[in-house]
Amino acid sequence: MRKAAKVAVATSVLAVLAADGCGAFNIVHVVVGVESTSSESPADPSAPATTPPSDSDAQKLATAFLRSWQSDPSHYDGAASDADSPSTAQTALQGYHDGLSLTGLTFTGVTAAGPDPQFTGATRVNFHVTAQVKGRT
Repeated sequence: MRKAAKVAVATSVLAVLAADGCGAFNIVHVVVGVESTSSESPADPSAPATTPPSDSDAQKLATAFLRSWQSDPSHYDGAASDADSPSTAQTALQGYHDGLSLTGLTFTGVTAAGPDPQFTGATRVNFHVTAQVKGRT
């Protein structure tokens, strides 16, 4: 029962993550949609875009984020650097890893699905995730 409970929790969390993955990718509207005065300065999350990024731009950013995340915990800072709040994102990614005892993640089917109706200036990105959780998938 203990293993089944862990699998159920992991599945639930990852389902929420996948379903609300668009929330994680609201970073797209900040990174892509806000013009910066310097190419080296990060986007200002207090000034979100009012128009969503193109599907192509959203898909590219989401794919880069997911690839960094699936690499391993040593790359979570790279994934988090694409977020509008890198320290919060890195803490969340590490929390998923540690809390679920993740041994591997694989993301496939990353596709942009147009403007997100719930978030102004965001583009919805769908994907599939397979997680290996302490000896189980």
